[in-house]
Amino acid sequence: MDIVAILVLLLPLIGAVANGLLNGRLSVHAMSWLSAGLVLLSFLLSLYFFVHLYGGGEPIRTPVYTFLAVDSLRVHFSLRIDGLSAWMMLLVTGIGSLIQVYSSGYLKDQPSLWRFFAYVNLSLVSMLLLVMSDNLVMMFAGWMGLSLSSYLLVSFQYANRVSTRAARKLFFVNSIGDVGLLLGLLVIFGAFNSYAYSEVFELLPRLRLDSATGVALGGLLLVSVVSKSAQVPLFTWLPDSAIAPMPALALMQTTAGVMGGLYLAMRCYPLLTVAPLIHESLALIGLVTSLLAGLIALRQHDVNRILTYSTVAQLGLTFLALGTGLPLLAMLCATAHALSKATLFASAGLIVYALGGEQDIRRMGGLCQALPIAYWTFLWGALIIVAVPVLSGVSIWGELLANTRASLGISGWLLVTMSSGLSALYLSRLFFAMFFNASRGTEEHRIHLRKYPHAMAIPPLVLASLSLVSGFLCFSPLMPAVGADWLIPFLHRLFGETHAKPALPASMVWLFVSPAMLLVLGAIVGAYWFYVVHRHMPVYTTSSSKVERILTENFYLDKFYDWMVVRPMERLSQLLYYYVEVQAMEGSISGIGKAVQRLGTIFRRRQNTSNSS
Repeated sequence: MDIVAILVLLLPLIGAVANGLLNGRLSVHAMSWLSAGLVLLSFLLSLYFFVHLYGGGEPIRTPVYTFLAVDSLRVHFSLRIDGLSAWMMLLVTGIGSLIQVYSSGYLKDQPSLWRFFAYVNLSLVSMLLLVMSDNLVMMFAGWMGLSLSSYLLVSFQYANRVSTRAARKLFFVNSIGDVGLLLGLLVIFGAFNSYAYSEVFELLPRLRLDSATGVALGGLLLVSVVSKSAQVPLFTWLPDSAIAPMPALALMQTTAGVMGGLYLAMRCYPLLTVAPLIHESLALIGLVTSLLAGLIALRQHDVNRILTYSTVAQLGLTFLALGTGLPLLAMLCATAHALSKATLFASAGLIVYALGGEQDIRRMGGLCQALPIAYWTFLWGALIIVAVPVLSGVSIWGELLANTRASLGISGWLLVTMSSGLSALYLSRLFFAMFFNASRGTEEHRIHLRKYPHAMAIPPLVLASLSLVSGFLCFSPLMPAVGADWLIPFLHRLFGETHAKPALPASMVWLFVSPAMLLVLGAIVGAYWFYVVHRHMPVYTTSSSKVERILTENFYLDKFYDWMVVRPMERLSQLLYYYVEVQAMEGSISGIGKAVQRLGTIFRRRQNTSNSS
């Protein structure tokens, strides 16, 4: 199995290198077949490992070579495939291959499309390396690869200054998490004298780390996952990245991007629970993020930004599940979010493509009959995201709400319930604004819609089907107390029996979940009454209340960072440039040059005087 495991990682890498070396010499179809075909092969191999592990097989460890050997430090480049990594491999390669097929249609008219396919494959390779690594050092290599590939995807249209500015912001904020993780690795080696997962987690119960080390280690890991997965207060980079092409956003927000931080949190979950303060902070950060992102999404008009804030909010609930002691539930939430959000992005991309690149919902409307595939797939994806009963959500929402009530009290339970209502409200607003009432676009939009290629129609249908399957299998509303039983034999060795199975009886599940479900249904009905029946669709306006301005400006977080970080750094760089580089360094070098010239002049004059005498 060693060569098979290496091939899972190697095949997408071959696609990235081939697209880079061929430099656009292939046609769009050839490039898409090359890239998507290699990733699809990687998916089939990942499926093989999943079946092996689900059937009771042991985790697979594949040593490749010794990466570093200094004194007692031994870092091996080795791959480990267990339940968590196999599950993530399926998501990464499955969704990644569909996004590449979708990209061949959505971006077919873009110049240098070979670069995009190379960036996508590089992103998938980085994520696969992150989830398949057997130690923290090789995981860090994949982590850094994700930062680089995300930067390249956002800045793909580098002629657009907004894209390059968003990419720089992404790289800067992600660098905060990179530094945090690097310092965390140093603390881990100091405490465990190893970077291997197996050794670290085996020693953890016996070492009994002191509180300071536990808080330092957990805090550094927390900074890393908050930065990478766009949580409060480091979430502002992800909405700005909405300027990227739709397929790039679908990839970054579902498989290879923000999911990197979530995977690190799930993989290193025992390290995050060493310090209760850090564990509780994870829950609070997730809860606050879901609420803030949901409120901000209510006042957005760009399709990409609304879906991006939805990603931030849903990831917040996933981190809330981790912070309340439910890693398996967080895994299921992440799975449903990845499939459903990929469906929403692919469906919204059909609309944006048909409207010639229009992303403002104030210029949409009346697309229900014109774009039936986009209508139905977006509907299914949105219903699963907001956890509508029968499609998803009863058992998982009940467990999450119950644990939030136990960990954060009644106020925490109320805030999670409010967050579910917000998700239903802003997604309903988006759905009704795009598909109902009369068209509010240009005359060209009303008369003629751009026809999208068949390559764009297939991925939304496949993703919507998988989203429905995930809703029935992972959340199993017909069996509210045992919704995740089918996964327990597969994942219990990762998180332990105490976290693998919901312990609530069915009556308690319904007690906690019923108010949230009623609020979700009420938000959908209310949005329909407001936006469709009374036709209060989003329109352009010059007047807005103070609350609306606060939500539109992201609670002024960007301005706060600009005032506290960006401007002082710019001023400091200007001072350093003038006084250190210009005055000190260039001045000293120039002074030395002038001194040498003067000294040479003196010697020349004396030499001439002595010769003349």
